[in-house]
Amino acid sequence: MITLAPATPNKPYRILFEHRPRYLYVMVQCETTSYPIAKKYWNEILSFQHRRGYDRILIDKDITNSMPVHDVVLLVSELANSGCHDVKFAIYDRRYDAERCGFEEMVGTNRGLKVRICGTMPEAEDWLAKELVPGALMKSNLSSRAAA
Repeated sequence: MITLAPATPNKPYRILFEHRPRYLYVMVQCETTSYPIAKKYWNEILSFQHRRGYDRILIDKDITNSMPVHDVVLLVSELANSGCHDVKFAIYDRRYDAERCGFEEMVGTNRGLKVRICGTMPEAEDWLAKELVPGALMKSNLSSRAAA
């Protein structure tokens, strides 16, 4: 299923939703973004995810100008409080900048989100396909290795 919404004055971005066998694919395109714009498209993404019950989402982000850092922190904090902790988000950023994307990913993971920001589509797909290892299991494996 493909749903394409063109940019309008009230919605200055284009968004595409496509069901893929193991995840929801979302493409977001816009020239510039701000907190209100990003909040709108994230609300659409989470609404679609909630209606359809996806637990994995790959976001193909093509946004020319990034948001200021303080807006990123605010938006990610709100996303973390939205109840989507069981959803795994892989973001393929077409304008990947390691420093900016690393910061955005750190903010998300520090708030409990399962998120990875990648510079290539294959990297995003590979990460999304991997099963997450629960923290308690990972800690017990590290303790077992240290004792050995």
